[in-house]
Amino acid sequence: SEVVPEFRETLLTQFCTQLIAAKQFARVTKVLRSPLAQAGGLTATLHWLLGLACIELKNFVEGAEQMRHCLARRKTPALSPVNKNILKAGPNHCLALCLDALHQEDAAEMAFLAALQDEPTARPTRLDYARFLASHTREVEALELLHQLMAEDSSDVRVWHLGGHVSLSKPEFLEFACDWTSEAIRWHGD
Repeated sequence: SEVVPEFRETLLTQFCTQLIAAKQFARVTKVLRSPLAQAGGLTATLHWLLGLACIELKNFVEGAEQMRHCLARRKTPALSPVNKNILKAGPNHCLALCLDALHQEDAAEMAFLAALQDEPTARPTRLDYARFLASHTREVEALELLHQLMAEDSSDVRVWHLGGHVSLSKPEFLEFACDWTSEAIRWHGD
């Protein structure tokens, strides 16, 4: 009650950012659910941090809710500096991951597409979207997206690994799987 709101917001943001970095996700949820944090309402950045903590704790229902709050408030002025990630693909990307974990396929795809609209070149979002497509029997679309990612940066082993996994998932992809694997060996022989 004796601290100005700007200082409270800044301290909460800095403290929770440090807790996230230290992987103390349960403490983040405790701090941001406290009367102190709730008294002034959470900023978009604080919703983002709480959502990340919930996702790490596998609480996808609340994680999705926090990402929705973050999206709704991310263009609202705050009294403290804004985390730049909330203005990019991050919140929609995280929302998509939550919705997919909750088996809400259509809503998850809409969130992935919104994330890609926010930041079309976001590599982690495109990689997770390819994984999403492959897990929902849309392997050809996933492989097309992975091929784009590989063409942009062939040093990313995660792309090669996922492409190999997807291409080996069905017998009809055998020829593509052989080509993909030989290229992966050429680029990453060890």
